[in-house]
Amino acid sequence: MEKLYEEWLNGKDIEVVSVVDGKVRWSKIEKISKHLRTSPIVEIITESGRKVKVTLDHSVFTVKDGEIVSIPTSELKKGDWIVLVNNIPSGDKDEISRIKINKNVAELIGLYLSEGDINKDYVRIHTKDIEIIKEIDRITKEENIEGKYYKKDGSYWIKTRWFVELCKEFGVGAKNKKLGKALSLKKDLLASILKGYFSGDGSFYLRNHKRTGTIEAVTVSKTLAEELLIALSMFGIFARIKERTNRVGNIEYRILIGRVEQFEVFSKEIGFIQERKNKPLEEFIKSKKWTRGKRNIPKELVGELYAYMEVEHYSDRVVKKALKKVLLEDLYFDRIKEINYLNRDDTYVYDVVEVVEGHNFLGGYGVLLHNSEKAIREIFRKARQSAPCIIFFDEIDAIAPKRGRDISSAVTDKVVNQLLTELDGMEEPKDVVVIAATNRPDIIDPALLRPGRLDRVILVPVPDEKARLDIFKIHTRGMNLAEDVNLEELAKKTEGYTGADIEAICREAAMLAVRESIGNPWGIETALRDLINYLQSISGAFKRTAVELNSVIKATKEKESAEAGEFAELNNAIRNIISVLTPAKEKIEAVEKELNNFLEIINKEDLKPSEKEEAEKLAKYLKDLLDKLKEMIDNIYNLENKLGNLSQKVSAEEIDEIIKTTQNVIQRFTTILDELKNALKDIESIRLRVSTKDVKVKKEHFMKALEKIKPSVSKEDMRIYEKLAQEYGRTTTAEKKKEESKEVI
Repeated sequence: MEKLYEEWLNGKDIEVVSVVDGKVRWSKIEKISKHLRTSPIVEIITESGRKVKVTLDHSVFTVKDGEIVSIPTSELKKGDWIVLVNNIPSGDKDEISRIKINKNVAELIGLYLSEGDINKDYVRIHTKDIEIIKEIDRITKEENIEGKYYKKDGSYWIKTRWFVELCKEFGVGAKNKKLGKALSLKKDLLASILKGYFSGDGSFYLRNHKRTGTIEAVTVSKTLAEELLIALSMFGIFARIKERTNRVGNIEYRILIGRVEQFEVFSKEIGFIQERKNKPLEEFIKSKKWTRGKRNIPKELVGELYAYMEVEHYSDRVVKKALKKVLLEDLYFDRIKEINYLNRDDTYVYDVVEVVEGHNFLGGYGVLLHNSEKAIREIFRKARQSAPCIIFFDEIDAIAPKRGRDISSAVTDKVVNQLLTELDGMEEPKDVVVIAATNRPDIIDPALLRPGRLDRVILVPVPDEKARLDIFKIHTRGMNLAEDVNLEELAKKTEGYTGADIEAICREAAMLAVRESIGNPWGIETALRDLINYLQSISGAFKRTAVELNSVIKATKEKESAEAGEFAELNNAIRNIISVLTPAKEKIEAVEKELNNFLEIINKEDLKPSEKEEAEKLAKYLKDLLDKLKEMIDNIYNLENKLGNLSQKVSAEEIDEIIKTTQNVIQRFTTILDELKNALKDIESIRLRVSTKDVKVKKEHFMKALEKIKPSVSKEDMRIYEKLAQEYGRTTTAEKKKEESKEVI
């Protein structure tokens, strides 16, 4: 960031990705701020492997109370959602360092990134792949590039000077490779680079009875791995990144693509050079008539129809009709896996505080960060353009508290300063009325309450009986109410309730009706949840095995053979897994028995043919998952036998086989567990559709809701609010309502 700051100071035009009016676009940086660090620096790591370094007072977009909002990093915790940007706009360049790039040259660059090195005046692309060799032959001939394949060392030597110099732009040495300037190329040229790269370092393989697939590429360059995530997101492909240690002790970065919809994009827009890789990918895509959607949507952003389900997220395919945000098309949602404090002594930190468009920007591997100061300025700019108009700030105490209250308030202070500037600075907001709401006027910065600014404080009391009746009518408008529901009676019973309280009562009554209609979970849900809970409870045994496997990898790296004793702890870890597998087998059998009952229920219900077909495919998918789980258990027993029967000297081939088999077991366990959870969510959504037809909300549901939900504002609270209103402005209590009846608030 310091280098970026210096380039900006020197007048270089720098662009970042920003979300503006629901569209993702590149936006020029207007200002980068350098200021004293006032809070610790942390690294946020997400479940997909993305990382971003921020100070605790920097704002990050997350999901809270059913909305996408920005909050200080200090308020985030493990398990919270992080908002990521996908569909990043591609560049518009067709040259690098004044060298014209076409699709042929771009593909050759991709092959260099995956399989190449530079040896003095030559670029060598190491490959024995006949299809790749033929492709390089074609490109060198068409582009008049001097090159020759040497079968003896299995590499293609390219001598043409301009191409050698071009490859140096992408890093020399495996750990130093990068996409760099390639990210600014036109989309078709970037696609050709990715095609070359994935043809060399990438593969497509099937797992678990060929029911699931993965496109994977592996690199030892951290920079290249990070930039590959950005490059793929320009095609709408959301990849994961995982780290592992190879046999020689180097950290490798695995780029993983695992959803069918993204396979389709990859196949259509990128693809492989090799037909033997393209063909199975295309056949797999054609065979998948049932998919899991492009991404997971947080439960909080989904309509209340699905609110009863005790899950964290849904597939976008399942809930596409209930989504609240059009913007979601370009966003992905990732869980925070870790927040690590970094032991750094930076005196200064740098912030992108102004971009030409928008008030947010991309950081890390695609994490959406917020610039609150620019947001305030943008709000007032749009208000002046639309004048006369009203700006309304809800919960203004959250964005404009007293300045200098604690050491992490640097960003808050800037927001308050900007708000003051907009209210009475050099450009007066003519024909713009500013209204704010708060229940804590005592913590708002005093400067905002001075004459000429937010100088009039008015207390808005809780609604009276007539207002409560109108609020009930609004929130029950779309409900199927039973004949015994009397809204006038409910309005009388809810004295002291706010509008939000009444909304909560109506929502709770509706959910009680839904839960009553749904009844008990189906047998398949109970059995499957029991299996999932048990697998989660024994996951520690698999984690211990992963630790012991890493010890084996380090102890045997670069060895032609090893002692059998070096596998003793790994063998103990495998035996520990076996000791807890018997209950797992019983629970698998219980789920298999309930599958037939599930299909019988579906056949009896009055569902659309497409819905029945979806349920049948889901049942088949679940059966395949159970078969994969049983196969994994068999592999564990075979691995235990192999480890128990090792000779004193273990050959390199046996070492590789043990490592590969153990890695496969650990990976399958995690994958199968996640897929079982997703299958359970889909079964629950089917039960929801079956069980909630023609649900009526009765009087008893409202009475139970009233017992559960109490007024959020007590009489004592109201007395305090009235006192605050008198202290900071004037009140509208019942005694003063008549004399103020002419005023419109």
